[in-house]
Amino acid sequence: MNNQSGLWAVLPKALDGLMQSLALFGFMKKDEQPKQEALIGVDLNPIQRMESYLSMHDSVAVIHLEGTIHARANFFTRYMGGVSLEQAAKDLKAALNDPKVKGILLHIDSPGGDVSGVTEFAELVNEGQRIKPIHGFTGGFAASAAYWIISPCAKIGCTETSALGSIGILYRAVDYSGWESSLGIESTTIVSSQSPKKAASPFDKEGKKLFQELADDQAQSFINQVAHYRGVTSETVQNDFGQGFLKVGADAVKLGMADEVTTFEAMLMELQTSKSGDTDSSAQTTTIKPEALMTDKKNEKTDTPEIPVESGEPKAETEASAEQTQPEEARTLSDAQALIKAQGEKLAKLESAEKDLQAKISGLEKKVEAIGSEANEPEIPKSEGLESEAFAPGW
Repeated sequence: MNNQSGLWAVLPKALDGLMQSLALFGFMKKDEQPKQEALIGVDLNPIQRMESYLSMHDSVAVIHLEGTIHARANFFTRYMGGVSLEQAAKDLKAALNDPKVKGILLHIDSPGGDVSGVTEFAELVNEGQRIKPIHGFTGGFAASAAYWIISPCAKIGCTETSALGSIGILYRAVDYSGWESSLGIESTTIVSSQSPKKAASPFDKEGKKLFQELADDQAQSFINQVAHYRGVTSETVQNDFGQGFLKVGADAVKLGMADEVTTFEAMLMELQTSKSGDTDSSAQTTTIKPEALMTDKKNEKTDTPEIPVESGEPKAETEASAEQTQPEEARTLSDAQALIKAQGEKLAKLESAEKDLQAKISGLEKKVEAIGSEANEPEIPKSEGLESEAFAPGW
């Protein structure tokens, strides 16, 4: 039997570790699992609730992405401290939608990971910069899929010893047929005759060629996207960005893979002190809805909803055009002023209603007094030591 690992954008040594760990727990007996859980202090149940990677530093949201990258939470993200891109996307959208956040910093230390979901998350970072500045920093590794994710950032910072790059795709397959034979295990695979390449094996000449083409196609997409995000040609990425290997610190900056050698604290301070809304000059200024990113394409609506027009004369075309080009800050101020005015009108109505109610209460009290006078009821003496209390209607 062949164990095929799928396509990975990850450092080779990291993939070796992943495969060995998977094999270890795959062959573990069920009654041994509690012992291993107690030893490492981790529940090995694959269904785990993911916690947020986001932390706030004044007005800057920092998203910490550390460990092997996966599309969703799974065994590795729990046991080996990996990254779920699904959770990371939720955190990024939350930061983009939070009005208190004026900048976002991706803090990355990862050898890479699974290809699935990486292109979508990288594009979410790229599009998100139309809303708020997004910078990236690595003090360790930003390798393979991790570099893919950080490459769209308006500014990439690293330390003198940070390693960036490893641009390329790995495919790992393991042949367990000899081990199965030694245990007396025999397996076979039936493939539909209409799909002769469906069970292609990387261990024969024709199958290896197919898997090579698959890896090459994925790698070309990787190269093209990095080139687009970094503002260089695909040839530059393929020839100068390490050719699948890593570049360190100042060399990575010199080659254009990063923008400066710095520290995490310095990049955080830069975002904290920058003007709200500052973005890379090359970024488009169109405002987008972050909830429209990283969504199911089947349910995604691309048409802009029509806005109902109130009764009255329509605005002139020039006025509508001026509204569309009005700066975000001006629109926000205008909305705030309108909200204040509306709240003031509500308050005035409440005050008027309170006056009307007090007038009605006063009228009722007079009627009660009149009724008491007609009945010649004796006056009830006030008890000594007691004080009357007045209660006003609460609002």
